[in-house]
Amino acid sequence: MISSVLLSLTLTGTAQDPYKVMDWKTETTLRSYLLQEMHLQYDERRESLASALKTPDRLADYKEQCRQKYIRLLGEIPAKTPLNARVTGLIDRVEYTIEKVICESRPGHHVTSNLYLPAGKGPFPAVLIFCGHEMTSKATVSYQETAILFAINGFAAFVIDPVSQGERVQFTDSAGNRILR
Repeated sequence: MISSVLLSLTLTGTAQDPYKVMDWKTETTLRSYLLQEMHLQYDERRESLASALKTPDRLADYKEQCRQKYIRLLGEIPAKTPLNARVTGLIDRVEYTIEKVICESRPGHHVTSNLYLPAGKGPFPAVLIFCGHEMTSKATVSYQETAILFAINGFAAFVIDPVSQGERVQFTDSAGNRILR
């Protein structure tokens, strides 16, 4: 009996995990390879930029190549359409105001946002604040505090709700409740 238990423990203790078929260095090797590839690409970009900075014509060509690559990555840029922006509410503070704004980035695609404006008469320099991965989006305290800081220092700050965050929920049940994080 004891020998069968010991044999059982020995066999299970030495059995290979069926899902871990590569040796322990695999993750390190892959990570090192990817870092080397990244550094090679950065080196190429650095050399290309250094070459472009030698003459105004080279720099203009370099900028155009970068622009074309960026457009290829983005895909087709939609045509400009009216924003149809409207203010749906106003919060008045001593040093700034907040306008609750809704507009259409594309026809029928609404964007909810808050525009923090400094007290006084503009025009004002402006910043666009994109929210991170907070479900409350523009209502997150840190984004509000950042926008207020800009406004009391003379900047207009436009804070938008990203798609499927804040008031821009996309996936809902029949009662309108969010079904995805």
